[in-house]
Amino acid sequence: MNNIKKIADYFRAGEKKECINVGVEIEHFIIGKDGNSMGYEQVVEILEKLKEERDVLYMEDGNLLGFYNSDYSITLEPASQMEISIAPKESISEIEKVYRNFREKADKILEKEGFHFVNSGYHPYKRAEELELIPKRRYEYMNQYFKNTGKLGKNMMRATASTQVSIDYENEKDCVEKYRLACVLSPVLALMNANSPVFEGKKAEMEMVRTAVWMNTDRARCGIFPGTFSEDFGYKKYAEYLYGNPPILVMDEEGNAVCTGNKTLSEIYEGREMTRKEVEHAISMFFPDVRLKNYIEIRMADSMETEDVMAYTAMIKAIFYQKEIREELVAYFGQVTEEQIEQAKYSLTRNGYGGEVYGKPITEVVKKLTELLKELGNDEIKHYIDYERIFEKMMLQGGKNGR
Repeated sequence: MNNIKKIADYFRAGEKKECINVGVEIEHFIIGKDGNSMGYEQVVEILEKLKEERDVLYMEDGNLLGFYNSDYSITLEPASQMEISIAPKESISEIEKVYRNFREKADKILEKEGFHFVNSGYHPYKRAEELELIPKRRYEYMNQYFKNTGKLGKNMMRATASTQVSIDYENEKDCVEKYRLACVLSPVLALMNANSPVFEGKKAEMEMVRTAVWMNTDRARCGIFPGTFSEDFGYKKYAEYLYGNPPILVMDEEGNAVCTGNKTLSEIYEGREMTRKEVEHAISMFFPDVRLKNYIEIRMADSMETEDVMAYTAMIKAIFYQKEIREELVAYFGQVTEEQIEQAKYSLTRNGYGGEVYGKPITEVVKKLTELLKELGNDEIKHYIDYERIFEKMMLQGGKNGR
């Protein structure tokens, strides 16, 4: 029980007196003119050219896997997708400045090598089996584990890329309220920020390809966190679930990944207290649509172009930091269950803007959300969100689905 408390206390330690910052993570494919992805050895050369004297390196088994500084960290995803994690900022303009500066530098380096970044939810040219994993034990063990948990684990690891936005919470009550609303909105956000028209090298027959892939990866650690809408949901409930399930792997004292298979955290750490690093690692090995760390990580959007990322970040900031908007949405949706969220995702992956969410046409839900943002949003929201573009996309895709 001490370790459950340890995990719960980690969440509690994330409480902020003032919730004003947002963090953003953007993943990119690195693709050449021939449609091939850059392999690990070439990516390392890019990392070497990108890093500066101030940067601290991420190494594993002698392999360079990224670096970080006070503004951002750069890491590699399973098949050499490059992720930038921008440190939490108060304004979207600060985030945009950091990202554009990074892109300006990275784009020039990649162009000289005949490659470029592609922002897409799914690899635009290749099938997952054609993409190689980088030399990182974590990914080798995950690759083996997911073979027995779903049909598309290899696709998720090798061929998907996302945009993730993180928000803060004041206390446990505030955390639970924001977390639940993020879960309720997750199918809506996934569709509004879907950017994956291709699946396995062909025009996708489904909508929200990346969401569909996650739905077929591992139901025990993906999707909506079990018990999200139970009366006792909170730090302890989240911690109990983590502690009762397998983390796939753990890190030893030297920082090496050790495969633990189907052993649960409770079996692995029986008889001793987890360290903070072990808690953080355990949390990172579960991938719900909305993940609780010492902040709330909203994971539903595809990798997108800069303008769309900033608009999405502004949208998330407004929804969760402007109380009037949050309260209006909670009242609008009413009581929602985990099953209804999964049903909504199922409907939207098949019908797009012709689908339904909680008994409402998705078009109605998007209009309600955008009207609230337009009416109650501050100047930052008005600067970044292009409402006409949202409606154009909705009408175009809604028409495609015959609605």
